[in-house]
Amino acid sequence: MILYFSGTNNSKYVAEALAELLGDRVTSIGLAHKKKETTFALGEGESLGIVCPVHGWNLPYIMDVFFNELTIDGYKGNYIYGVFTCGANDGLASKDLSKLLDKKGIKMNASFAIEMPDNYIPFYDVQPVDEQTKMLEAATQWVPQIAERIKAKENVILHTKKNPPKIFSSVVGKLMKMGMKYPNEFFVTDACISCGLCAANCPMSTITMTDGKPVWKGECTKCLKCVHYCPVAAIQMSKKTAKRGRYHHPHYPLP
Repeated sequence: MILYFSGTNNSKYVAEALAELLGDRVTSIGLAHKKKETTFALGEGESLGIVCPVHGWNLPYIMDVFFNELTIDGYKGNYIYGVFTCGANDGLASKDLSKLLDKKGIKMNASFAIEMPDNYIPFYDVQPVDEQTKMLEAATQWVPQIAERIKAKENVILHTKKNPPKIFSSVVGKLMKMGMKYPNEFFVTDACISCGLCAANCPMSTITMTDGKPVWKGECTKCLKCVHYCPVAAIQMSKKTAKRGRYHHPHYPLP
């Protein structure tokens, strides 16, 4: 079984590609959270994979929320692994996931990191398309190698080659994660066409439509699905994001 969370669908692509190679089943954490589906059962000897992006050198906030509610039945020392999609490095994602699993009495055996196009446009613009293409091609080649390691049930922790010092990812990353819980920066311009895609696909149900326009209220995981999948780029977080590009995995034209 593979559980995945994805905003711009990099992690969805990896999860589905792994599932096909492993003959496994795959479930969206975002959708399960919205439907309040919190109990999953492992079969005899079935592996459990967790696939998600890295946000600010840590796990996305929704992972904390989801794991607080999560029940995994049937665990008897099954092989457990994490796969993290990230822009430059995976920071403390592996350690964070291990801690969440430990609270459930589950031991993580392995983790893998895959560099993919970054998309946190409040900080920087998206990469040029040719650079994105090269990264996606490299990721596509890396997935089968990860699948083979999973089949062999290797006990290994593989980070990217660009991981920052632990003190940086732990201190700065944790501060960023605290701030990422709130959707205060989001606003919509007059370009909005009231399509409702943002509200329908928000994994935290943070967005509601009021008078035909999206309103953000409550907790947020800053996956930026609403920003990158807006068909008219009407959703912004600052004056800077208005000048920056949008990105989602090309395999998924819709969220």
